[in-house]
Amino acid sequence: MLNAVISFLSDLITIKDISYEQLVSFTKSLEDDIVKNINAAGKYQIEEIHGIVQSWKRRYILSSWDNLRVLVSGTHFASNENLVSQYFKWQLPNPNHVVISGEPMNDEELFYILSVTLVDTDVGSTFFQDDSFMHADVLRNSARAWIDYQKIFGGIPDG
Repeated sequence: MLNAVISFLSDLITIKDISYEQLVSFTKSLEDDIVKNINAAGKYQIEEIHGIVQSWKRRYILSSWDNLRVLVSGTHFASNENLVSQYFKWQLPNPNHVVISGEPMNDEELFYILSVTLVDTDVGSTFFQDDSFMHADVLRNSARAWIDYQKIFGGIPDG
């Protein structure tokens, strides 16, 4: 793959022009190698995280593992499917104990998000028998029902 990129860039320096179609064609020619690299990177990152987590488990009381909450702070928008989130959802006894935060924050902001999430989890569990209930819009069910009504009957329902 590296040789192909070097060759492509050398040709580009010589001819100083490339069409969009040529660029797309070249990019697509690298797809298999890129996917292999992405898959390898994911595997190695999971193995590295697992090693770190296993050292934590040896240092801390295993009974506390059931109550562990993990706050994953990303570098940009929140992603429920990012690698670290997936790892902890797989490893923790309760996947709802993984909290996703999208933007890098200072410690105070991170602990605020974590505390609100813990309170929301308890409220959801206590009042709705669903620890994840408060992690989404609490008006979601009524909004869905109202919108479904609109789709079926049209107009705004009376009362």
